[in-house]
Formats: sequence, C-alpha cells, structure tokens
Amino acid sequence: SCLSAESALLWDCCFKHFLQLQQQKILSTDHIIQLFTPLLLLNNATYTEK
Repeated sequence: SCLSAESALLWDCCFKHFLQLQQQKILSTDHIIQLFTPLLLLNNATYTEK
C-alpha cells in the first residue's frame, strides 16, 4: 500500500464506522455516500461521478 501506517489506520477506522452506520440501519449506503463523499473528495474533482 502507498499509505502510511497512520493513514491506513485512519481509513480502516473510517470504513468500519461507515459499516456500523449501515449495519445498524442508521444510514443507508446511498445516504453514507451522499453525506461523506463531499467531505472526502476535492471540489471539482473529475472523478466524482464514478
């Protein structure tokens, strides 16, 4: 992986949090995507539609 150990740990915690939100039926997958994508991607990124 090209991520540092600290970055990998942060992403792992983030994905586990998303999974818990989904499994506990707090947010749907689509809602998680809509809510967190703008926070994780740069504005005007060309790959946001993928």
